[in-house]
Amino acid sequence: MIDTLAVALRVAEEAIEEAISKTESYSDSLEKQNEACYLREHKEELIEELATTIVQKIIRKQKSKTEQVDPGFECPQSRSRGWTAASNQSMLTSPGSRRGSYSLWVSY
Repeated sequence: MIDTLAVALRVAEEAIEEAISKTESYSDSLEKQNEACYLREHKEELIEELATTIVQKIIRKQKSKTEQVDPGFECPQSRSRGWTAASNQSMLTSPGSRRGSYSLWVSY
C-alpha cells in the first residue's frame, strides 16, 4: 500500500506540474495566466487532493476485483469491531519532494 501511495503522489505531482507548464505557455491569455498563478499558489493542496483521488480509485477497483473473484469472500478487517479512526487510516509523508513534503491520509 505504501508503494501505491508513493506512486500516486508522484503521478499527482507530475500532473500538476504539467498543468502549470501548459497554462504558462499561453502567455498571451490573461485567463491562462490567472490559472497558472492559481495552480502555483495551491500546488501542494492540489497534489494531495489528486493523489487521494487516485488512491481511492485504485482501492475501489481492487475491491471490485476481489468481489468479482469471490463474491462470498469477506475481508477479515471489515468484520473487525471497535476500530478507532486512526487504526483504519494510513499516512504517507514524502519528504523527498523538491518543493516540500506532502502528507496523504487514506481511509479504507
